[in-house]
Amino acid sequence: MWIEQRARQYRVYWRTKNDNRAYEAFATREEAQKFKAAAVIVGSPEDALVILKGMASSCAPVSQADIAAPAEAQSAPAPTPALLPGALSPGAPLIMQELFDLCMGQSSGVQTRTLTDAASAFANHVVPYFGVTDVRLLRNKVRPRRAAPTGPDGKPMSITAWVNWLSTRSALDRAGAPTGQPLSPKTIRNLHALVSQVCQFAVDDHEDEPLLPRNPCIGTKLPEVQQQERPFLEPSHFKALHAAIDPWFRPLLVFLVATGVRWGEAAGLRVRHMHLDPSQGRPYVEIMIAWRRGSDRRMVLGRVKTKASQRRITLAPSAVAALRPLLVGKGPDDAVFTMRGKGPLHHGNFTARFLMPAVAACAPDGVDQRLRAHGFRHTHAAWLLSAGRPVTSVQKRLGHESPLTTMKIYGHHTADVDAGDLDVVDGVLVDVVAVDLDDEGVSAAIRPELFRPHPADELLPLLDDSDDDDLIEEAA
Repeated sequence: MWIEQRARQYRVYWRTKNDNRAYEAFATREEAQKFKAAAVIVGSPEDALVILKGMASSCAPVSQADIAAPAEAQSAPAPTPALLPGALSPGAPLIMQELFDLCMGQSSGVQTRTLTDAASAFANHVVPYFGVTDVRLLRNKVRPRRAAPTGPDGKPMSITAWVNWLSTRSALDRAGAPTGQPLSPKTIRNLHALVSQVCQFAVDDHEDEPLLPRNPCIGTKLPEVQQQERPFLEPSHFKALHAAIDPWFRPLLVFLVATGVRWGEAAGLRVRHMHLDPSQGRPYVEIMIAWRRGSDRRMVLGRVKTKASQRRITLAPSAVAALRPLLVGKGPDDAVFTMRGKGPLHHGNFTARFLMPAVAACAPDGVDQRLRAHGFRHTHAAWLLSAGRPVTSVQKRLGHESPLTTMKIYGHHTADVDAGDLDVVDGVLVDVVAVDLDDEGVSAAIRPELFRPHPADELLPLLDDSDDDDLIEEAA
């Protein structure tokens, strides 16, 4: 089963016994995912449809006699109250899907897209294994001579057996269709963390009478994530790429390499965030907002959520010279970087039409052909760390929550503040950026107010901004 968006519909597709394709349409992706999970639990999409379409007809109509109840009924004792929505039926098996719904329904401060992605992952890779098995019967491993329910692989069911089963599963694309590639170790670890979170909720959030006596996920041996070498540019390679790319995007490349910001942060940058002529100190840029993909897969502009991502990055003189012309004639709310048609930066459009052809043209110069937009962030970190800059300094520029993240990703580049960072970057950029650009007409009215959001920023929704985009290379 897989989900496809068609206009304003979300269709759940599946293959019938005759190998024909069938589907059921829903108004939202959440409804489609719930139907998909229900089909897994009951055994088939057809049975789930019978239940779904039979629910409305199973409700008896209310008669006038029911509305005008006799007087004696009004004094009768009140009936036992029904269970609250999402509550668990007493004595019934505690199944994974029920526990997940209960856990997510009581979570706070979680982005809608995060919940949507978690529900999709749960329906695709958790429910098909555990189904309607009582979670209270699960153990991390199955002990000899102890009865255990049987999983879909025909083996005794346990958390460890589920992890092993995941290694045989195919990854899915955004529509939910199999890609033919196995699930990555990172995905398996994320799925295990999700199930562990749900089980821990059942242990911790019911102290008087916990739903689970223990978390069966504790102690699971998980597959190791092999960190792959991330493509980055040597200084000579950057100069070649800068010359090969469309001139419209050369200031963007300079900015990405000079600051190490994420693509969404550069795309969301507004003129009011640029401080090229501060009253004191070095020129800098404020990272306050970003473009991110929302729960409906569309791009939304919002405020970065974490304190580490909300930061001020000082700019090298050559970067200031390259950026200054972009602000001429623009208002405070205008985007600093745009596509050629003046529309917002589009990652896929930029990569396919401009970056990849330029990278291909620089193949004779030794430019790594795997380089994508996120590679400029890696380049910034690699230059600084290779020159001996402190990890904590690089961490703050990148917006990582912890220097451990920076070391985990870039530790192999390390060879003791701020001025030294800029000297390293400027030493490369000065050869590719003209330093005599005309700054006439550039407004110097914007003064630095560190981490004091503009009113226009306050109206934007909060966005999660984690380090996951650094731990997994962005897709092309």
